[in-house]
Amino acid sequence: MDAQTPGDVLAPDVEAAVRVALTTLRQTPSAIVTDIDGTISTIAPTPAEAMVDPGARAALSLLCERLAAVAVVSG
Repeated sequence: MDAQTPGDVLAPDVEAAVRVALTTLRQTPSAIVTDIDGTISTIAPTPAEAMVDPGARAALSLLCERLAAVAVVSG
């Protein structure tokens, strides 16, 4: 039998949907998306001045090895 996906579960069975989602997340690599200014850098006077913290950069590099996608967005 194929594994269910969250879309296969109909409301109002929220607990079942959560169980299916957690099972899927445990079996499938996930992703992380983060902002820059004030999240992985200190708040800067202008967006151009926001510099990614070296520790955050190292952590994101490690996550690249474990997750399907690591993205940094701004704007």
